[in-house]
Amino acid sequence: MKAFALSIFILLSGCTAHGDLRESETKSQDEDSLAIFRAVLQNWLDRNERGNSIYVSKKTHSLPEMELKKLEDCANSQEAKTSSLAFAPRSKVVGAISNPRLHFINSRFWLTSDPKMINGMIEEGRPVGLISLSSIAFDQTKTVAALNFSMVCGSLCGYGETLVFDRTATGWVQRPATCEAWIS
Repeated sequence: MKAFALSIFILLSGCTAHGDLRESETKSQDEDSLAIFRAVLQNWLDRNERGNSIYVSKKTHSLPEMELKKLEDCANSQEAKTSSLAFAPRSKVVGAISNPRLHFINSRFWLTSDPKMINGMIEEGRPVGLISLSSIAFDQTKTVAALNFSMVCGSLCGYGETLVFDRTATGWVQRPATCEAWIS
């Protein structure tokens, strides 16, 4: 009986330890994801000369598996080569950065602005567009990451691109070149 109880105890201890490892791995991945989201949003804030506000989708959107090949091609066509990428689970973008110009919302409730009213909304300081980020694809060593970024402000108003990041000693740094950029 004591041997049986000891076996159960060891088994449960192993399961608990394994659960801690998964939690630690998820926490590390969440930190990496938030650092990348922070870099993307800060870059948008820095490039936005008008200083207007914008909505940001609270959660990433999933990409079809066929998009993974495009992200891999993009990452491999630039400076460093990476063998393959794998999508991280969908994650929350909220908490990546705090700025009064960024308004985090559930993207299902965002409505496209009337094109005739966009300039007036900008002048009033109201958000006129929506930034959406895809799930991040990481390489096996977690030193290269790629994701899709889009900013839409109407039916024929917006842009997007595939962004690639490298982990450096100072954190995640976006590569200067982008792939698959679009504009409307």
